[in-house]
Amino acid sequence: MLSDATHQQEPEGEHLGADDGQPKVDNPRISALKALKLNLLTQTAELRKQLETTSKDIGSGKVWSGKTADAWHSELEGRRAHMKSLIDKVIPAVDAEIAKCPAKVSVAEAKMMRMDLQGY
Repeated sequence: MLSDATHQQEPEGEHLGADDGQPKVDNPRISALKALKLNLLTQTAELRKQLETTSKDIGSGKVWSGKTADAWHSELEGRRAHMKSLIDKVIPAVDAEIAKCPAKVSVAEAKMMRMDLQGY
C-alpha cells in the first residue's frame, strides 16, 4: 500500500490522478484493494462460521458440561461478539480506501504503485 510518506513527497498542486495530459491507466491500488476485500469477505465468513459452530457446540452441553464449560462458553461468547464487531468494521474500511483512490492514474504513478505494492 502507498505510505503516507509517498503522498507527502508529491510537489504542491500535484496529486494522484491529476489531469496533466499524460495517458491514464487503471489505478493498480484499486485492484489490490478489491482483491484484499474479496479475500477478507471469504476469510471473515469462514471465521464467523467457525466461531458460531464452536459456541453452539460448547453451549449445547452435549460436548462439554459443568461450571468450567459454562465459564468457557461465556468467555467465548464475549470474544465472539468482540470479533464480530471488528469484522463488521474491516470491509467498510477497505471500501473507504477504495473510494479515496482515483480510478485512473498516469503510467508513471501506476508503476510506482505496483512497486510499492510489491514491496520495492
